[in-house]
Parts: sequence; structure tokens; C-alpha cells
Amino acid sequence: MKFSSIYSNKAEILPKILFNKGFNVIFAQVKDPSLKDKDSHNLGKSFFIQVLDFALLGDLDKTHAFRVHPDIFNDFIFFLEIETVNGLFVTVKRAVKTGKINIYISKQEHLDLQENPLVSWTYSELSLQKARTQLDELLDLESIIPFEYRKGLGYFMRRQSDYDEVFRISKFQTGADKYWKPFVALLLGFEQEITQKKYEVEDKIKKLEEKRIALEEDAGSKSDEYDEVRGLLEIRQSGVAKLRAELDSFSFQNIESQISENSVTTIETDIADLNERRYTIDYELQPSKCTTLGIGPLPARFTTLPSPTQDCVIFFK
Repeated sequence: MKFSSIYSNKAEILPKILFNKGFNVIFAQVKDPSLKDKDSHNLGKSFFIQVLDFALLGDLDKTHAFRVHPDIFNDFIFFLEIETVNGLFVTVKRAVKTGKINIYISKQEHLDLQENPLVSWTYSELSLQKARTQLDELLDLESIIPFEYRKGLGYFMRRQSDYDEVFRISKFQTGADKYWKPFVALLLGFEQEITQKKYEVEDKIKKLEEKRIALEEDAGSKSDEYDEVRGLLEIRQSGVAKLRAELDSFSFQNIESQISENSVTTIETDIADLNERRYTIDYELQPSKCTTLGIGPLPARFTTLPSPTQDCVIFFK
């Protein structure tokens, strides 16, 4: 794919430009000495790239000069002649106002179809998408399959902003890596299928993560809590399985041993409590022989003070 020529229906503004077979340079210089406030910047070099991109069936967003200044550009019709790898010359005609696109195929170079309005176009009145599909087939760029011809245009028609990064040009700044890195990998001689597969796997992982989070929100719990509950459930299930096995084999040794152990512990505790209670009751039932010389609150077990004739002393604190 090589540019052969570009021209318009307004030759006084955009005359026919023939491209060299090899290297082409867009050079701008102010020649009028009276224009002292002008320099070589802002003279249309970058805008010429926009014109080429338009002729190569690029999109027109609201910031494009053709949209911003329709009063200036609506009447323009551009013709771009491209040499294909098969030695044919394909001319793309695109009008700014109507948007309709014609394509002409020839074996001759440097035709001027503007001067021949009665030319029989090979494909006429195409929509943008149909024209792109048709042009992609005609250019036959097998080296970048499965990508279409417009994928890499920004790499050899670089605008000023395309030099900020070597590989990520401005048209890819807002897109995800999966939309441009596989293409760059292909240009560098790597297998783009592997790079493409990497991003497909990452997309699947992301979707599964989003699905997991949604399920956790619906269930009201997280996956780590589920694992904890599942672990406890497995422990309980293991115990139930063990008991079922013992019941199935009529083996109650472990159960009886546990019952006996629990019973002995309970009985021993009850005996100790009863012995303590018996000792307290026996002590309270014995006749008191003590004289009370102290004062203070009586213990709960006394209902009356001991007799004054008792021969021992008890101090109550």
C-alpha cells in the first residue's frame, strides 16, 4: 500500500500532489517577508494528515475541522490514489458534505478523475462501512491479518501527539491494551494470537470476579465465610458419620464410655455439694456455748443471738 497522488475539486486551494516512490516529507516555509509574525508552525502540515485520513475513510467526530467549519469545507471533494501490493491503482473519492464514497480501480497511475466527471466508477455511492470493507479487500494487506487496513495508519501518519509514546499512539490512548497491543505484537513479529488470548483470559477472570461479588452480595456473605462454614459442616458431618458407623455395627462402647465419664463427674460434684451442705446444717444444729461480746451484722444462718451464759466469745465483723 503506497500513496500515489491526492487532489481535490478545488485545485486552486489543494492542487494535485504526487507522492514519491520512496521517502516523502511535508515541509512548510514562510516565503512572504511581510509576514514577520508567522513561522513554520501552524501552516497546515498536521491538517494535511487529517485530509489524508479522511480520504482513507476515517471517521469525522465533532472536533474535526470539517465539522467545526462546514462553511469552508462542505463543498470539497477529495480524491486519493493508492497503489496496491498487486500493482493496481485504487482511487477513493469522498465528498465532505454528502459523505458518499466512490472507488475506481485502474492499471494506470496518476489519473485525474476530477477532470472526467463521466467516469464509470467501479463502486459508487457506498456508505462508510461498506467502502471500508471494499477498500480493505482491494488493498489485500495479508501481513496484518486479521486486522483491517486502518488499524496501523497512525503509525506512519503521526500527528504531534503521536510522538508522546513510541507504540501507544493518540488514537489508542483512551482504549484498553487489548485493542492495540496484539496489533503492535504482530508488527514486531510476535504471534498476536498469544497476546490476544492473554487479554481474553483476563476478561474472563474479571467477569468471574464480578459474578462472584454479585453472588456474595445476594447471599449476604463472602466466600471466605462460606469456606469457614463449610469446614465446620465437614467436621459435624465427620462426627455424624462416625456415630452412624458405630450404630450400624452395634458398637456403643464409645458412647457408653462418654456417658459413664459424664455420670461420674456429675455424681462426684453432687456428693461434694451435699457434704458441704450437711456439714453446715450439722454445725448450725449444735447447742451454742459461746458468749457474744462483739457487735455487728449477724450471719444469715442465725435467727437469734446466743444465750449470755455461753462460755466462748464470737466477734462479728
